[in-house]
Amino acid sequence: MNDLNKLIPTKPFLVCIDSDGCVFDTMELKHKECFVPATVLVWNLQGISKYVRETAEFVNLYSKTRGYNRFLALIRTFELLKTRQSVLERGIEIADLTPLINWAKETDNLSTKGLVDYINMQTNPNPIILQTLAWSKEVDENIKRMVKNVKPFPYVHKTLEKISKKADIVIVSSTPFDTIVREWEEQNMMQYLHGVAGQEQGTKEACIAQLSLKYNKQNIIMLGDSLNDRVAADLNDVVFYPIIPNNETNSWKDFYQKAFVPFIDKSYNNNLNPYYLQFQKELIDTPKWVLK
Repeated sequence: MNDLNKLIPTKPFLVCIDSDGCVFDTMELKHKECFVPATVLVWNLQGISKYVRETAEFVNLYSKTRGYNRFLALIRTFELLKTRQSVLERGIEIADLTPLINWAKETDNLSTKGLVDYINMQTNPNPIILQTLAWSKEVDENIKRMVKNVKPFPYVHKTLEKISKKADIVIVSSTPFDTIVREWEEQNMMQYLHGVAGQEQGTKEACIAQLSLKYNKQNIIMLGDSLNDRVAADLNDVVFYPIIPNNETNSWKDFYQKAFVPFIDKSYNNNLNPYYLQFQKELIDTPKWVLK
């Protein structure tokens, strides 16, 4: 189920779906209770925890980088922290993530497993890379302990049941594969899935590109809650349906009632979806601390 190369279509249509924040209301829980505490602890940022939290939440929840791969989001968070006067005044050292930046540019596997494989090839692994691995593992442990019994948004179950009769469904997510499976199994929804592409499978763009070799591009749609999801769809010339942050229930309801049939009929158009413009406006560019 996690090897896209071996996936064999069973239906002519394909619905790709992100998981966190799109199917499950887990974005706030994971980032506020799992990612931020791990960042403060592992990177020794206790003295500026308030600003770490505010910055990380902007990067991962409220800005156009929502849904970023965890390593790219960490890099962006540290970049912004280094520009904040309140942080500079406190004299807390922010780690230089250049080794991580270089690895992220070179690797085609932006995942914890990819990082482990990279470390195993090194004679003397860089301390920043080792600290990044410790941070990523701490995040996963926090998620395993904390994220339980989170039900999908309303209309998700009935939508999956409806679309699975006419289309294959593949999860395309930057969440680790094991976490996706655990969360979907907990809610008895694995039955609807034809495949799962987690962070180990590559970027969302790359995963959709692989799937495009097996399905007609006109028969593929991507559902997601982040700009990253939309860009991945756009770069592969497949249509996109936004699950609007803070308006997820209505987004799913309208996909169930209004958007799925036009997709199957090949009359669906991004620009005809009223949520598309709202989605563009929902995610911001400028942090609120800059606007003060």
